[in-house]
Amino acid sequence: MGNSCSSDLHNVLDGNGNVIETCPADQGCANGMCVPACQAAAASQGSVGCDFMVATPSFLPLIAPPCFAVFLANNWPEDATVTISRGGVNYDPATFGRVPDGTSNTASWPAVPSTGIASSNVGVFFLSQDPSSATLTPTTCPVTPAISTTGGTAIYSGTNAASGIGDGFHITTTVPVSAYDILPYGGASSYLPSAELVLPTSAWGTNYVTGGPTPTSGPGWGQVVASTDNTQVM
Repeated sequence: MGNSCSSDLHNVLDGNGNVIETCPADQGCANGMCVPACQAAAASQGSVGCDFMVATPSFLPLIAPPCFAVFLANNWPEDATVTISRGGVNYDPATFGRVPDGTSNTASWPAVPSTGIASSNVGVFFLSQDPSSATLTPTTCPVTPAISTTGGTAIYSGTNAASGIGDGFHITTTVPVSAYDILPYGGASSYLPSAELVLPTSAWGTNYVTGGPTPTSGPGWGQVVASTDNTQVM
């Protein structure tokens, strides 16, 4: 048997599962050899990666879109530099990205440094909101997000959920990370929290089966995210 890779992509294994090489910090294992880290993650088609498309979910009808945030967890042995864009516009992650420091005051957390998210750390990036959003309590971000405008960045008609095509956030990193999103940020205090694991584009395919619960109130909805323009959905 030929060489293979460890599940964390850091080691090259022989046919008996023994480590025969540990890849440098800026590399990972793919097809039994060390290659650039992002290339290794893409080849694995797993939940870690360097390229993500994130669309803002719809929210409860009649409530303006709340704080939408993305968490990036870096378990690679190198800092992960982050770039974020939407609709061809680049946004500086340091202005709306924060590193949790163990305190409950999110607004006081340090900014994500220009060197990126340190190894074994998490960066929280506040992407969008409607500044008027509230349920029983305000559901705006504790830090001014990348985009703060009426309707936020969701497909939103102003009084209800709507159908249409919008722009997603394109997030890239210099080493593989895990990504999660949350809407609204703050979880239980909004009374309507939701969160999900975001898969990198390297894990995507072209054939999907979907399923969802029957709505008990309000309209049901679904969302399709594409990484290239003019993607046809059938």
